[in-house]
Amino acid sequence: MDAPDATLIELVVYDITERAEREQSIIFEAEHDPITHLLNRRAAMSKLSSALRHVEEAGRYFALMMIDLDGFKRVNDTYGHDAGDKVIIEVAKCIRQFFRNSDIVARWGGDEFLIGFSYSPEYESAVRDIANDLQFQIAMPVDIGHEQTAKVGSSIGISLFPQNSKNLHTLIEQADHAMYHVKNNGKNFYHSIPKKNISSKVSRLEFCCPQPSSNVLRLDEISLISCSANSNAWRKLNASFVHTIETQATILPEENTGTANEEVFDWNSSPIRVDRPR
Repeated sequence: MDAPDATLIELVVYDITERAEREQSIIFEAEHDPITHLLNRRAAMSKLSSALRHVEEAGRYFALMMIDLDGFKRVNDTYGHDAGDKVIIEVAKCIRQFFRNSDIVARWGGDEFLIGFSYSPEYESAVRDIANDLQFQIAMPVDIGHEQTAKVGSSIGISLFPQNSKNLHTLIEQADHAMYHVKNNGKNFYHSIPKKNISSKVSRLEFCCPQPSSNVLRLDEISLISCSANSNAWRKLNASFVHTIETQATILPEENTGTANEEVFDWNSSPIRVDRPR
């Protein structure tokens, strides 16, 4: 009887762990800011594009927040760039920990950050609540060494998908514009782009929403009742809001449409801006 065939199998095994780790490191460095380890602008744009497609399919809303740090230049000038880097790093950690892993958090450049997150249409106050809480967290003192701390504030501009636009570039421009509106009107609050579905006959209302320590109005002090946009569009302000205007802020009409002690304003003729006293 013939002996069974002897089969020889030769295996060559390579350990590619180091190469895989190196490739992952290269990918991470290409997509992330080297100081904060947040997404960089290029990677954020790609992820935001995907996120908008997903939320549209799921019937959810999406918010973009453009954040600029208030007082950061003063930190750099007073304590030096090393202290400035520590503040940027700590603020980045604060923002990253504040949001979900599925949310998009990017360093947009310098002391600017861009946040993107989805939320349920049923939770209408979600963005406002998040902006308020986030500003409080960012304002916490940062240890910069030598028993010293530094503190910064934040100016936040907000645009919403699909209420403001469905185009990513337009949403980013709107959030950026809203953020600069805040920077030019006292800083340290947030501003949302008005919804585009408001009748063109109704002028826009710009809200100042500061930190509790400042002397401008907070959104939670405002109560508005909207009438039909097809009729004369009125807004009724409650007594606490009127009192706050009279004691803490000023109403700046572009035309003479009303005074602070009137309960009802005609919004057809001109925008009214609630602003910090000069």
